[in-house]
Amino acid sequence: MPTIPGGVTTTPIANTVTQTALANAIQTLAASNPTFANASATSETVSTGTGVTAGGATILTPPAFVSPGTLLNLSVSPTGASSLDLSTVSGGGTAIVTVNTPAPVTISGGNTVSALIALNDANDSVSLGSAATTVVGGAGNNTFLTANSGGGANSINTGTGNSTVGAFSGDNSVTVGGAGLVALGTGSNSVSLTGTAGTVFIGTGNATISGGSADAVIATATTGGGAAQINTGTGNSTVFASSGNNTITAGGTSLVALGSGNNVVDSTAGQATVFAGSGTAAITVGSNSTVVGGAGNSTVAVGNASILFGGAGTDSVTAGTNSTVVGGVGAETVSASAGSVVFAGAGSSFNVLTAGAGNETLSGGLSSGGNVFAAGSGNDLIAVANGNNTIIGGTGNTTAFGGTTGTDVFSFTTAGQGGNTTIGNFTATDQLNIAGYGLTAAQVLAQTTSVVTSSGSTYSVLTLADGTKIQIFGVALTASNITSS
Repeated sequence: MPTIPGGVTTTPIANTVTQTALANAIQTLAASNPTFANASATSETVSTGTGVTAGGATILTPPAFVSPGTLLNLSVSPTGASSLDLSTVSGGGTAIVTVNTPAPVTISGGNTVSALIALNDANDSVSLGSAATTVVGGAGNNTFLTANSGGGANSINTGTGNSTVGAFSGDNSVTVGGAGLVALGTGSNSVSLTGTAGTVFIGTGNATISGGSADAVIATATTGGGAAQINTGTGNSTVFASSGNNTITAGGTSLVALGSGNNVVDSTAGQATVFAGSGTAAITVGSNSTVVGGAGNSTVAVGNASILFGGAGTDSVTAGTNSTVVGGVGAETVSASAGSVVFAGAGSSFNVLTAGAGNETLSGGLSSGGNVFAAGSGNDLIAVANGNNTIIGGTGNTTAFGGTTGTDVFSFTTAGQGGNTTIGNFTATDQLNIAGYGLTAAQVLAQTTSVVTSSGSTYSVLTLADGTKIQIFGVALTASNITSS
């Protein structure tokens, strides 16, 4: 049994979890509030009242006045259902209310008297006023409601049952110990999900949501949302960030849908499916994850063996190993890692696709725009689409195919020295650009040799001073196809 200032011991509660939580709450108040720690205390038991409600519950009568600096240790122990209204108490003191009946109790919080309320294991209902209130629930299925406006700074621990919390105003701290539904309003609120499951609806205020191992569903306001800090924990979670500027850390297996705000998503510790929205997003996901681009501009880093589908916005993508990137109708800049396959999106947007150190495939897909494809140091396959494209040779072994329409430029600089590139489908309008070697177009052509295959076809071979080797299949190379600098 916890002891409160003044040497008074609170009435025992059957639920040991609630008893411990009450003791912790009293210690926290005593440590942070000198007035509470030095207050005098009186005790009173309330078990009968002045009448009954329409539903047959006993109306309990608390003292009318608790003076400032005074603690009222109030034990509620009627034999049947009851109601207790602390809003009728004035004076500015503090009431410690312990519920010691298995019957349900409806409690209304005070407006001038702050309270610390400890519930038993019945299905109780607590409505909080404008005064600061701490509530500790038991094993029952409880309902906690703040004032619609002008609420105080409250601390709500739902207990281990299935509870509902409506924190519509004020700055509230909510801990969900069992399974709970929490609806937040205009204040700055924090919610901790420590139980088996939780559903949180965030209002227009700022919120901090901390998940544990429980499964969670978290949703912001559809419009006018504030700034939310959301950590889903390690359970299976679903987050709908429809509005507001949100920072989301998702562990476990999660689904995250973004809306109009500016959002940051980090799910490197789990496996996620993320849908970008119309706002600006910075998205980092772990392995085996999926990202779907939206109408906004996104910066995306996907882990190994992940999939990204570009959207209508402008996206900057860093792909992990063995990942697949499919561009959208917006412009994409993609840096690929070993084993990745990258497709430029449909439409006329400008895309930049860059291979890394491994073996990558870069494809123009259905794109009709002018794209840039940069080979890396591994074994790369590049297939451009129609349009005017630029292909930059790398230091590895590259096979590159030009498009059937448009003018493609195959560019080689000293930065890609030692590379071995085979060019297929080189057309009469395509260009070979040799930069940084100090050669004129005529000198490049003079260093090019023609090779006749056993089938009678001819291809061109150019070997540069640094060992870079270029093989060109298609039309015979002429001076008009060469630019140099």
